[in-house]
Amino acid sequence: MAVYGFAEPNTNENGEHNYFNDYGRTKSLAEKVYIDWLNEDPDNRSLVIIRPTVIFGKGNRGNVYNLFNQINKGVFALIGNGKNVKSMAYVENVVGFFHYSLGFENGIHIYNYIDKPDLNMNELILEVRKTLFNKETVGIKIPYFLGYLIGKLADLISMVSKKELPISTIRVKKFTSTTQFDSSIQKKTDYKARYTLQNGLDKTLNYEFIDSLDEPKITFDTE
Repeated sequence: MAVYGFAEPNTNENGEHNYFNDYGRTKSLAEKVYIDWLNEDPDNRSLVIIRPTVIFGKGNRGNVYNLFNQINKGVFALIGNGKNVKSMAYVENVVGFFHYSLGFENGIHIYNYIDKPDLNMNELILEVRKTLFNKETVGIKIPYFLGYLIGKLADLISMVSKKELPISTIRVKKFTSTTQFDSSIQKKTDYKARYTLQNGLDKTLNYEFIDSLDEPKITFDTE
């Protein structure tokens, strides 16, 4: 989804590429490379471009795990009112759609992948805290303006020290923004995800923080 940047809510596959960093820019350029390849022989080639929203699952060490881990350690505070919506995707469902897409005919097939229905940050954090602690609250909340000021201070410290900190103004903006997307998968295909979003959250949280904590786990580290 990085090709869309800070897109309007419910942006679908026809959304404009409006990336804001090199991560999104290079993904957009990569898509063009493959589209050029397809256009060389469109009648005999099949191109599938899948744009998943943020992916989470057992063993993944990306941004979603970092959020879950902060909540589990009791060092998390919600910035803003928590009403911003985040589209998410459970890894086993994404892999299922990859496998399903192997049967597509020649031509180009572009799909956003999201596990619906979307949750806002209040709902997501409540789900996590309910599973981990059996609590019915989201915990500590920080007003947006205060979170933004902390991010500005962190930016200044990073600039002086030449070291990246875990918080910044761009991260505060990303955290408090709505990243909600739409997909034509349900309209154009017969694919049915095996797990609900809540199933995926429960499986991930139990694996990471509840079940057999002393056993070594296979992990997949990302930025």
